[in-house]
Amino acid sequence: CINQCNFDPSLVRLLQLDDVAFLRGLHADNRGNHADARGYLGHALLLARAAGDVRAAQEIAANLAHAYNMAGQRSEALQIYAELLDSARRTHNVQALLWAQNSRGTTFTLAGRAAEAIDIYEEIDPLTRETGDATEIIAQGLVAFPYMMTGAWPNALARAEEVLSLSHVPPTGWHCYLGYLASCEVFLAFWEQELASARQSREVAKTARRALQSMSACSEVFRLGRPADLCYRGLYHWLAGRRVRARWWWSRALRLALGMNMTYDEARVRYEIGRHADEGDPLRRIQLERARTLFARVGARYWLSRCELVGDNAHAGH
Repeated sequence: CINQCNFDPSLVRLLQLDDVAFLRGLHADNRGNHADARGYLGHALLLARAAGDVRAAQEIAANLAHAYNMAGQRSEALQIYAELLDSARRTHNVQALLWAQNSRGTTFTLAGRAAEAIDIYEEIDPLTRETGDATEIIAQGLVAFPYMMTGAWPNALARAEEVLSLSHVPPTGWHCYLGYLASCEVFLAFWEQELASARQSREVAKTARRALQSMSACSEVFRLGRPADLCYRGLYHWLAGRRVRARWWWSRALRLALGMNMTYDEARVRYEIGRHADEGDPLRRIQLERARTLFARVGARYWLSRCELVGDNAHAGH
């Protein structure tokens, strides 16, 4: 259709190259090849800007920043998101604005900057609901995680439950896995808290299983969610009393996170392996120290504090 119009052939060529580089970047990012993703997406962004395609440049920028984010390069991601937010406001593009703000919320969440993440999510929540985009509502359910970080359990549980209520919506974008990640974090942590308090936890366990099933379904489509999915499977089995099975899943999760070069996910798995190792097992100290190093590298404040708490409590997780 483009070629049948009276466009400058050089412009048409730029747009075609832009599409190819963008798709290759998306594929690389979903496979966990973040360095390749940054290369392809960075090239696509230059081409889109050269062609004057502002809309394409905004979408590419959102995905490029995500590639930096998944590699733990938070400052680079935030810089791109700031530029995207400025572009969205100048062009009055509501969708691009939501991309930028939701992604800034993701960055702050993964960095453990809970209060900043909550402020962003609460600001854009009315606009998201006004658009009626269920996938964006699912993705922004990630706010359940920072709510949990701050101890706001009613808010955390409510938003995590909302994510599960929308799990019938096909995951048409990688961003959906963020909401399912939060629902797993929240319901598994709540189940663990209930068990520690010797409360009746059957319904909580069922809800945690629903969260895990939703996460697994999404990660089958978007592979970048797979390491987290396997990590949560391990924690689910541990809480259900199946410790050998739990360690098997954590072993698989660790291998996959290492293979995909996903530092945050690697640290997250090592934290679970370490805190659930026996007190006298050298693996406990080794894994927790490695988790601390990796969480520090990606600036994950919340998990750093959790590592320190486990270190102070020899019986944590037992």
